[in-house]
Amino acid sequence: MDGSHGIPLPVAAESFADTAVFTPPSIRTLHAGLHRRSGSRIVGGVSKRAFDFVMAAGALTILAPALLGIWALVRIESPGGGLFRQRRGGFQGRPFYILKFRTMRTSEDRTIVQAKKEDDRTTRIGRFLRRYSIDELPQLINVLVGDMSIVGPRPEVPKYVALYTTEQRQVLTVRPGITSLASI
Repeated sequence: MDGSHGIPLPVAAESFADTAVFTPPSIRTLHAGLHRRSGSRIVGGVSKRAFDFVMAAGALTILAPALLGIWALVRIESPGGGLFRQRRGGFQGRPFYILKFRTMRTSEDRTIVQAKKEDDRTTRIGRFLRRYSIDELPQLINVLVGDMSIVGPRPEVPKYVALYTTEQRQVLTVRPGITSLASI
């Protein structure tokens, strides 16, 4: 390989010794391509933010009764708040608090331990919320206030953002999203 973080691919099926390097496009390249299609960077940013705001406001208005019901069920099933807040790295590297429905029991000593797939701290309602990604719906509030976008790279916790390479930091040039472009 040539030092880039590309994926080695065989050049010919009969000769796997010869390899070429496929380097996926950077986030900046993809993002610039989107703006070329939609006009200037400013217009693209303003129209995307307007779209995010309108969609989040509409979804929160329509889903408000269901969201309040889910919040109440989470509070009834186990002691603690209905929402989980966690600090994440956001647009331009600015930290923000991501919101989710709480899906796990809170520990008495308030220590944070990374959740596992089959964690015994996960509540019954929490398993359901996670299975259908309903626990992510409070992030519509993050979109409404401008911390997140509907579509964008998923936000990461600050300790991992601090380890980003220069190329990986390009992901911080766009607002983090509830869902990523790859998930659509």
